[in-house]
Amino acid sequence: MITMNLYGTRFGDIDYAENDIVHFSEGMIGFTAYQDYIVVNTKEGSPFKWLQSVDEPKLAFLVSMPNFFVDEYSPEICDEEAFALRLTPDTQYLVLVTTTIPAGKPKEATANLAAPIIINLETRHAKQVILEDQAYTIRYPIFSGAQDGAKLAAA
Repeated sequence: MITMNLYGTRFGDIDYAENDIVHFSEGMIGFTAYQDYIVVNTKEGSPFKWLQSVDEPKLAFLVSMPNFFVDEYSPEICDEEAFALRLTPDTQYLVLVTTTIPAGKPKEATANLAAPIIINLETRHAKQVILEDQAYTIRYPIFSGAQDGAKLAAA
């Protein structure tokens, strides 16, 4: 296995292998120029991770595992999106959501449940998908403990 290095990230230098790369053929929403990322775990067992760009060391997104905060979160993606991600009913995949923590207010952290990141764990293809039904909010308060608040009508 060939190890590669990524220098100058907020996490310091990162060693990674080619099979650690997650490829977004369309990039993340608003960042289409950057298509390759690695998932950085900063603490074992934490639902929070970083999606670190391999193309731009200064670009990283805080993401989280939504099922840690919302028990019944199961986004449905359309057939076209599933085909693009090469997902079948038997494919293992990971769902992450972008997470925002306001400066100095960690208890006001929110997660974007309306545009989850789906990662095909077999092919390492990924896509940030905008859900068609818009039943989930883009600012779900993850520390509110209000599970019923997960599905909010988009305003």
